[in-house]
Amino acid sequence: MTSPLPKAVREQIVYAIEAGESCRSVAARLGIAVSSTIKWSQRYRSSGSVAPRKRAEYRRRVLEPHREFIRERIRQKPCLTVHKLKAELAARGVKVSHDTVWQFLRRERLWSKGIRSSLTERTPTRETDGNAGVLGGLIPQSSMSKLAETSKWSDSRP
Repeated sequence: MTSPLPKAVREQIVYAIEAGESCRSVAARLGIAVSSTIKWSQRYRSSGSVAPRKRAEYRRRVLEPHREFIRERIRQKPCLTVHKLKAELAARGVKVSHDTVWQFLRRERLWSKGIRSSLTERTPTRETDGNAGVLGGLIPQSSMSKLAETSKWSDSRP
């Protein structure tokens, strides 16, 4: 982000506009945006000052005070979803969006463990499951054995 123009330049712009020159001609003469000259002259008329507005300060992270609670919940239940964690935080009085929770988990590198452990529990791999080709390997081994038991097809297909 660029720094604001010096106060002297802002005053020069506002005084030229107050003297009767148009905002467009002042902007063209000094090589700045027309919208800036309009904004500064409006600010001068309303407040009497041409000083730049205060810049936004660093916004603290909302979930920072709840870091230990979140870590503990993920240790207790690694496959906890973002929406369930958001609901648990809301029960504690912390109202945040699911995106805020997700960004916090990514920043703290807590998301990958839960995703990996929950995926490995339910998704067979090609090395461990001979039926991994069925639906791209998205059917768990336990379900595959149940399907094989109840299937009317035999393993001796032509």
